Amino acid sequence: MKPNKNYKTYVVTVEIRSGDHEKHNSKLVHAPDSETAWHYACYAESHNPDELQWNRDSWDKHQWCNEPDWSFAYRVGGVEEVPADEVPVLRKHLSYMVYDEADLAKSGDYLEEMIQSDHNNEVQRTAKTVIIRLSEPRTLNILIDSFQDSGYMNIHGTDIIIDTAHVDEDPSTLLEITGLDPAILDVHDYLVFYV
Repeated sequence: MKPNKNYKTYVVTVEIRSGDHEKHNSKLVHAPDSETAWHYACYAESHNPDELQWNRDSWDKHQWCNEPDWSFAYRVGGVEEVPADEVPVLRKHLSYMVYDEADLAKSGDYLEEMIQSDHNNEVQRTAKTVIIRLSEPRTLNILIDSFQDSGYMNIHGTDIIIDTAHVDEDPSTLLEITGLDPAILDVHDYLVFYV
């Protein structure tokens, strides 16, 4: 993914715990804000990003996530914005990644746990996503076949995320397969289908 001129670059230190062992890993993340940067850094650090369990509750005053079997847990150790003129030098020494909203959308229970209202009832995301459970596995397979070039699927083929921007010009195929009301495309940026 290409850098976005509206994003900033952050050095994110991820604290990784496994049993009694602990290590820290720093990486550069190009993201819209510091919170999204640490979410993406933890996602990228994990062994099974599609199955991560996210938690808004604090662990020593920090939000965190863990592998489903608790073999590893991740939390932010620090986030610092990097001045634009320093990014090229740091890219020589740290891994660099550009935030992709679709990656986090399909990361375990991220949408349910992390994308919700804060204490001021302000939504902490810009993309509107709807999660739709399909009653027939066959319908999911047809969606995957039809939208494999423009959709995002996990490696197990158990879900697909469709960016509505890719179906705006001709939504007929999607609407015919799913039977959805066309108005859903006007109010949502991503459609997540699973069985």
